[in-house]
Formats: sequence, structure tokens, C-alpha cells
Amino acid sequence: MTISRRGFLGGMGAGSLVWFTRHAWVQNVDALGQLINREVGARNIGIEVARFIPEGDSVRELFRFGINQNELRPTASCFKAWVVLYYFTFTPEPQWADADGTDTYNVAVNSHNVATGRLIRDTGQYQDFGNDLEKFNDFLIYSMSMEHGIASWNWEGNPLVGFVDGRFAAGPNRLVRAQGTTHEIGNVTTAADTLNGYRELYRRSFAQDADPYGGDPDRRKRTALRTMDLLAKPSDNAEYDSPVERAAGRDVYIGKDGVLPVESTTAGRVINDAGLIPMETGAYGISFFSVAESEFSAIEILRTIVDGIYEVEQSLAL
Repeated sequence: MTISRRGFLGGMGAGSLVWFTRHAWVQNVDALGQLINREVGARNIGIEVARFIPEGDSVRELFRFGINQNELRPTASCFKAWVVLYYFTFTPEPQWADADGTDTYNVAVNSHNVATGRLIRDTGQYQDFGNDLEKFNDFLIYSMSMEHGIASWNWEGNPLVGFVDGRFAAGPNRLVRAQGTTHEIGNVTTAADTLNGYRELYRRSFAQDADPYGGDPDRRKRTALRTMDLLAKPSDNAEYDSPVERAAGRDVYIGKDGVLPVESTTAGRVINDAGLIPMETGAYGISFFSVAESEFSAIEILRTIVDGIYEVEQSLAL
């Protein structure tokens, strides 16, 4: 049973419950895996789905599976979720600014490209080593335990133009495969790595263990919840819903999408979305990355998979 994003965020940290499964639930999980494989097939789509519940300071995954989840895809704007978390993690709490119209708000809610560069730059002042882009990527690698970062952010007018992190530059080991050909694209990631990021974001909302960057676990919890609260807000454009919002509804999703028109990459149109679908206890994580696929087919596939997720959840027993 889903709950609203606001209700989910308000109840975080209350402690985990012990969950039990019935045989019917196991069968439905298997059916969901088969459904994902059947729907995606040979399409240029990477997707991964997982069921998360709190367990001490860790996240227990009741199941996790997908297809093409380790294939590189253009990240588009999905990485901006981590920019918001980065900002809250390092900016002194009395200086947090995320009201309507601030850079933080516009990055999370309206995917503002220039504000993204400013937020990364402004947060970089609180770290000592590397250029502003490298500092952000170090946070992803060493604090979030993620694998992929951003090679550059050259959107006109943002302060990171010309900055490069060579660790993630396009090259023979960072190729996107689509429609039988390979493409060198600068900012790429995988569905699996992005889902790992959301698992860690979710973990930070309740865990009390030590952080690789140090600091107060209670403050870390506040940074995670503040980030999730922003990512739960729908676009200020009332006519725009992200792909998962179109499949699951506006009020049941915490995440960040990314869409690139066909002319933006040599690989074709990009339609991505990743985040959390809250449940009464825990959440589903979903990470969907497509390239060279039509918007209609991508949304229809997501709708079918989300319906499969709800069917699994209905057979879960507490």
C-alpha cells in the first residue's frame, strides 16, 4: 500500500518493522522480474527495481533485479539529486536556503542548469582538494559509495564551464551502446549505480552510524530528509510530470528525472527517471534509463512495471 510522499517523510526514523513473506509474494516477485524482462527485451533501456526496508543502520533489500542495469546511459539531469544532497551535507545548517526561487529549490524542482553549476561551486568552498567538479564527484565516490560522476558541466552561463574531471571523461571505457553502435558521451551512469545512490539517500534518513566524512548522524539525517522533501515536490510547471510520476502519480514519488531531445546526443533521445516510491514501511527504489526510445513506449513500459510493483506489494504480509 502506498502512502503520500509527505506522510512517508514525516514518518521516517520511527524504526523498522519485521517483515514476513507469503509464498504468493515470492511468486509475484518472480512474476515482476519476468515482466521487466519481457517489457524491455532488446530495447535500449536499463532498469533496476528493489524493495528497501530499514534494518539497523543498513538497508535490507528484499529483492533487487533488472535488465541492462549495468549498461552505461547518459545521465541527463538525474545527477542533480546528488547536487542537492551535496549542498545540504557541506553547507552550514544555519545557511541552508531552499525556499521557492533559491538555487537549491530550482535544481531539485525545476532542473535549472545554471543554478546547478552555482550550487556545486558554492558548496565546493567547504572542501579543500580539487576543482569544484572533482569535489562534487569525490562526495559521490567516497561518501555515497557510487561509481560514476560528472565529467563536465558546460551549460552556458554556469560557473563550471571549462572544468573537467578526467576520471569520468568520455573514452573507450565509457561508451554508450544504442541501436547497434557505440557513442562517446561525457556524462554517463548506470541504472544500478543510480539506484545505489537512492538506497544510500534512504539509509541516511534513519541510520545512526559513522559517516566517512565525519559529522553528526542526526545532522546527516536532516540533510537526507531535506533533500528528499525537495525531490518530492512536483515541477512548478503544472503541465509537466516526470516519467515515473506519469506512471505512478504525482503524490507518490521522490526522485529526479532527466530528458534530452534527440539532437542533444549522438545516441538519440534520452528519457530517464530514478527515485523512491514510499510504502507504509520502507520504499521501492526504481531506476529507469533509456536512450533512442520513443517517449510513448518508455512511459507505457514504466506504467506496466509500476503496476507490477503494486501487485507485488499487495501480496506482502507484515
